[in-house]
Amino acid sequence: MPGAPNDPGKFHIPHGVAIDACDRVWVADRMNNRTQVFTLSGKWLASWTCMAEPPYGLRMFGESKEGGGVVPRGQVLVTGGGSGAAVDRPGFVNRLEVLSFNQDCDNVAVLGDCSVE
Repeated sequence: MPGAPNDPGKFHIPHGVAIDACDRVWVADRMNNRTQVFTLSGKWLASWTCMAEPPYGLRMFGESKEGGGVVPRGQVLVTGGGSGAAVDRPGFVNRLEVLSFNQDCDNVAVLGDCSVE
């Protein structure tokens, strides 16, 4: 049985995975319309649901230019789009979104707020 949107650590069509510079594992949990974040050992850290479309791909890249140098900010590119009946919707468009997160590897459980840039 697939995990529901309020079940941390469970998935309904995990569709993409990436590892950031702090060795956190990011999983695009497509049908739950969220991205879940874990430690390498599998401990759940967070779920982000701020994406406009269900996520199906993730790619990590360097620090953002924002953040003022106090706490490094990582960025993840999230590809997303509807699924099932949503694909047949007139005007359906896949989306690319950039999410910023805390990249303080001494404090890996702290991701900060989910913010779309």
